[in-house]
Amino acid sequence: MRNWVDVVRYLLTNGANIETYNYVTALRGIDIDFSELPSDYFSEFSNRSIFKMLTVAILRGNTINAFGIQNTIDLLDTIEEQKSKLEEILRYGFKRSPHFKGHFVDGLSVLKRYYWRKGYSILADVVEKMIIDLYEENFSRYLEHLKEYVEKWQEQF
Repeated sequence: MRNWVDVVRYLLTNGANIETYNYVTALRGIDIDFSELPSDYFSEFSNRSIFKMLTVAILRGNTINAFGIQNTIDLLDTIEEQKSKLEEILRYGFKRSPHFKGHFVDGLSVLKRYYWRKGYSILADVVEKMIIDLYEENFSRYLEHLKEYVEKWQEQF
């Protein structure tokens, strides 16, 4: 998947209507009010933008019109120094919107199946780990697997 259009085109071509709905719904993302957190942790981006980079951006792949995977890659380059802050942003965002968390997990599940069908089992395996991490609310491990995902994604595309 270079970008989200590859996945949607594949799903529509193969008659996967429910999967298409789940994926596109997750792609939309959600705007969450992060005002209850002390302040923006990163001077470059708001906490809301960071949340999008850690979630929806990976479903989007390459894109110039919104946060895409390149933003996630750039953010994860600093993961060791900022990991606890990133975990807090994820925890807060999903707590504020468990409904979006469900859509996001559904979107990741569709992405995993897409990778399996297209023969990218390495990517599918990592996405599966990310899904489990989200169910277990282990955001530290999710970030580790997210970093692994973007590294493997870069190798493939």
